[in-house]
Amino acid sequence: MVKRRVLKNNKIYDSVEIISGIFSVAILILGLAYVFFVKSSVFYIVERDNLDSKISEMGTEISKLESECAKLRMTITLETAKEIGFEEDFSRVNFANADMGSVSGRFSYLGNEI
Repeated sequence: MVKRRVLKNNKIYDSVEIISGIFSVAILILGLAYVFFVKSSVFYIVERDNLDSKISEMGTEISKLESECAKLRMTITLETAKEIGFEEDFSRVNFANADMGSVSGRFSYLGNEI
């Protein structure tokens, strides 16, 4: 093997030593980057599993609340509403009426539009 010598700042360096130093630093940097990315991946996997379990717990809680809400809705009657303070007042109910002008537009059966 032929060794080349490079003159720099009045010192002689072997090109093999320079290249091996560069490769050593590169391997060290790549090794540290690998460790960092593996650690990050493991951290995010564990975090995702924790979030999945929290989501399933919340889903269970929501199901319980929906069931309780459905049960409570079935217990509400007209008498219960009156006891709470609601009253039936149909005199103020306004329905759409063409005679009163509250409905605009026309329907036509020409050309099968409906």
